[in-house]
Amino acid sequence: MLQLNSTRTPFGFEILMISAISNRMVLPASFNRFRDMIQPVHNITVKMESDYLRFMIQLRAPLAGDAVDYAKRIHMKHNTLRIRLSTDVRFREAHKSLVKPPNKQRTWSCYYRETAKSPPTPTLSLALWLFEAETLRRKQRYAIDLGCGAGRDTVELLRRGWRVLAIDKEPQAIKLTRAVATKYPLRTTLTSFEEIKLPRCDLVNASWSLPFCSPEQFDLLWKKITTSIRPKGRFSGHFFGIHDGWINDEGMTFHTTEHAKRLFRGFQTELFLEKEWNGKTASGKRKYWHVYAVVAKKI
Repeated sequence: MLQLNSTRTPFGFEILMISAISNRMVLPASFNRFRDMIQPVHNITVKMESDYLRFMIQLRAPLAGDAVDYAKRIHMKHNTLRIRLSTDVRFREAHKSLVKPPNKQRTWSCYYRETAKSPPTPTLSLALWLFEAETLRRKQRYAIDLGCGAGRDTVELLRRGWRVLAIDKEPQAIKLTRAVATKYPLRTTLTSFEEIKLPRCDLVNASWSLPFCSPEQFDLLWKKITTSIRPKGRFSGHFFGIHDGWINDEGMTFHTTEHAKRLFRGFQTELFLEKEWNGKTASGKRKYWHVYAVVAKKI
């Protein structure tokens, strides 16, 4: 049997999440009938892996008519598998992470080790260049490095004369950041996204950190970020797209291109770069990446 959920999402349309567990490598008849009803309007990708049947459906419009009535008659008698939106066959690239959910107890030591001596992220470098190009007068500005990690962006901000508040939820990250910034005055805060409080600032830099905010907390966090940035201030950072290899991690937040762009209403977008590639994580594991790199100025 199938589980079917239809939910309104921040993207402005509905996502249908269907899952099933079966000992037979065939599609249940109930799903075939439902697929035939909505196929003319919606895209459907089916992926089979071992005993799992995974149905990825992109709804281009809300369900209507007979499809709604029939959907309500589908019941679930098996364990639930969380299914997220996928739009095309690139789902194949991520199937290994979907078979087994990622380990919830993330360890960041390897990431810190690999990035400690890395140059600042290109998004931060661009944001700093844009600030410096706007005026010849040396004005000390205030930045928040949200998810500071090993401190590579924090140190670059300090080196360029910024006052900085470095924030991370990992004690090791705060310790490493303070260690590499000993010759600069630096404020640090150890806190989670759920409990974070952000002061007014000229720049929020969030390099690779925001995807690790839970979907339930993301809207509130994003409101805090946009509220904290002063007019003519900037955001620089990254988001993960819906083709990313970690898409099955329920504790992470992913965005469609449309929704990622809508986050920046009230901003002038100076960089919006979408990129997908087969690569590796900091620990050397293969991963399919789907990333948005953004720099935007608050109007």
